[in-house]
Amino acid sequence: MGFKNRELYHKTDWDAVAKDPTIMGKMVSVWVTRHDPEKYAYENYRACAEHLLGGKTEKPFVNTNSVPGYEYVPWTVEELLAAQDGGVSVPDKGEW
Repeated sequence: MGFKNRELYHKTDWDAVAKDPTIMGKMVSVWVTRHDPEKYAYENYRACAEHLLGGKTEKPFVNTNSVPGYEYVPWTVEELLAAQDGGVSVPDKGEW
């Protein structure tokens, strides 16, 4: 989210925001405000620990402690900066 926030602030038309502050949108997504990390930890601790320790589980552990619809794709800071320099927006995959 840091790169998305950076992109937002560096490309913002502040005169337009002064006229209509709502165009900035929310800085924190609905997922973040509705997510209960403590509940998630209690519900998933055993399956995660068994997965990490190589124990047998009923089904493979899949980390769902992230934005719905988001799948991690490896990236580097250099790639994100190059995209920015090329005018390409940082992609938003998932339901932020």
